[in-house]
Amino acid sequence: MFEDDFEEPNYDMGPGDDYSDSGSSGGKGKFIGIAVVIVIVIAAFFAYTTFIGNQQTVSFTIAEMDGGAKAERLIVKDSSGTQVFSEKVSSTDLQLRPGRYTYTVSSLDYQPESDSFTVENEPYTVPIIKLIRDVSGTMDVSLGKTRIYEGETVNGTLTISNNGSTSIERLGLTGTSSIFEVIFSPANVSIGAGGATGVDFTIRIKNDISSPTEGSITFKLKGTMIGTSANLTANPAVPKSKVTIGKTTITDSTLRANQRKTLSYVLRNKDTKVPLESIKLEILSSPGLEFEQRLDWFEIGLYSDKKTTRLIDRIAQGSSEPIQIYVDVPVDAQEDDIFSGKLVISSPSMEENLEINMTLTVAEGISYGLTLTGALSSYTSDCDFEGCETIRTLDSRLKLKNTGKNQSLENVVISVDESSDAVCESWFEIVNNTIASIGPEESIELNMIITPLYEAEKNYCFLKFTYDDPISGSRDSILSRSLEIALNYNE
Repeated sequence: MFEDDFEEPNYDMGPGDDYSDSGSSGGKGKFIGIAVVIVIVIAAFFAYTTFIGNQQTVSFTIAEMDGGAKAERLIVKDSSGTQVFSEKVSSTDLQLRPGRYTYTVSSLDYQPESDSFTVENEPYTVPIIKLIRDVSGTMDVSLGKTRIYEGETVNGTLTISNNGSTSIERLGLTGTSSIFEVIFSPANVSIGAGGATGVDFTIRIKNDISSPTEGSITFKLKGTMIGTSANLTANPAVPKSKVTIGKTTITDSTLRANQRKTLSYVLRNKDTKVPLESIKLEILSSPGLEFEQRLDWFEIGLYSDKKTTRLIDRIAQGSSEPIQIYVDVPVDAQEDDIFSGKLVISSPSMEENLEINMTLTVAEGISYGLTLTGALSSYTSDCDFEGCETIRTLDSRLKLKNTGKNQSLENVVISVDESSDAVCESWFEIVNNTIASIGPEESIELNMIITPLYEAEKNYCFLKFTYDDPISGSRDSILSRSLEIALNYNE
């Protein structure tokens, strides 16, 4: 490359001449130039690798706590405190030399965030910078129960207090759990400085479970550090097929009016793993006013406010509970009166309700009535000018009969009918004129005292019978046929 400038040395020397290289000074200069170029290249390479080639990509992302990306001013400084970046961004990539750095993000209504990081000889991603709302407060949780079953919904309440000097405006709520789903009402809250508010929520199990499982829920006011937690036990539900009372239907066609009948069953939990809890038994009528009115016949909850409802706290797995349904058929029920409805057994620990159809029929209505039976004999009385002898009958063969088949008559009173034309009070009296009770198809013989009127061949009287009406409860009266007594006189 130096051909043009190279001079061939002079090898011809005369006497007295000194040896010399006429091109030596020019060659040295060229070698010095080459060395300088090499030094410059090395220095440039060193500068590149030190100040440019060794820089690494550092990634930043700014987001709200529990929210999405948010653009705010990001300031980055190196270890000497020199600011190397300051812009409003939500994410960015910077080229930074290896070393120690600090960043700061500040924003109105948020707590300032600051941290340090080290860049080495590889790309680096700074952990997401999460901005936290500049508020303070507390959160308390109240649950209706701590055990929940598949398909069940449990209610609860969050009480959130704002302990800061600024208002909380429309912040959302979160309930985080791997097992449970939480729904808030309302979903956002606003709380004045120093105030508090309550938020209702519901919980249910997200997915099917096969065995009791402990789980927790983390409650939080979005974008803040205000939160709390709660623990619950998730239980599988008992299949309907494992809940029985020994009958698939409830039927009875032997009811009678004015009768109480007890229907006895055993409620069984055949599941060997899961208990039944908060069990409700309720009798419901089929559509129709007559069926609805006949719900009054039933009593299943002896100690409940509603006679047709009974509550049972718990039936352990593989256990049972006796139940009785009391049927009080009213006195005015008629033959072939029917109740149609169903017994519904429900529990939050059951997959679905068990419904048992009910049909109950009145076979016999109430039956009662009074009649006077038998015949009177002729009676003989000794008489003189002062009058006739009194006759006391112990066997008059005159009987009062209850013609009913299934109902007694109470408080029967026999008296003379004063409204009739016959005047018999002066000569006729019923001895056993008050009878406490006359049973179905029972007859009571009447005993009398007769004081004959002189020379009257026949004496007439009309009797009245009064009793407690079994249906209305009021006093009812029946007028008998006229009572005729034939008399013989001995003078």
